[in-house]
Amino acid sequence: MQHLAYEVAGTGPGLVLIHGTSSTPHGTWGSCVEALAKSHTVVLPYLPGSGDSPLPAAPIEAATVAAQIVAVTSRVGLRRFAIAGASLGGPLAMKVAAMYPERVTHLVSVCGYAKARPSLRLREQVFEAVLNLDSVTIGRLLLVLGLTDPTFVSRNGTP
Repeated sequence: MQHLAYEVAGTGPGLVLIHGTSSTPHGTWGSCVEALAKSHTVVLPYLPGSGDSPLPAAPIEAATVAAQIVAVTSRVGLRRFAIAGASLGGPLAMKVAAMYPERVTHLVSVCGYAKARPSLRLREQVFEAVLNLDSVTIGRLLLVLGLTDPTFVSRNGTP
C-alpha cells in the first residue's frame, strides 16, 4: 500500500480533515486549519494524486484510501480521532468511520454524498476525454468555462 503525504498542525485531540477532488487540504479547509490547530492535532492527508501523494497505476478504491488515511493517523500517534471530509472527502470520511469505528470519535461530511450518482461516471469520462486534448485546447476550454483566471493567462501565456 502506498503512503499518503500529509501535514500535521497543532496539539490536542485528533482531527483529520480530508479534502475534495482537484484540491489540497489547505485549498479545501483554508483558514480553518490554523483556527482548529489551536486546540487539536489536525492531520491533513493529501489524497492520491494531490500534493506529494503518488497517483497509483491501478484504479483507486475507497477502502484502500480509507486504510491509507488511518495509516497516516497511526504514523502521527493518533489512536482515536474525529474526521471531517468535504466533497469527495465526505464519502471517504464515511468509509473510514465504517471500516474503523473503534478509531473514529466523530464524523462530519460537508457537501458529501453516500452513493455515487450515474452522472459522476459521465463526468469522469468527460475529464478523461479532455485530458487527451492538446494543452492549448485545454487552456481555451478552461477559459471558456471560467476555471482559469484570464489575468494569470495574460501574464503567463497560453497554458
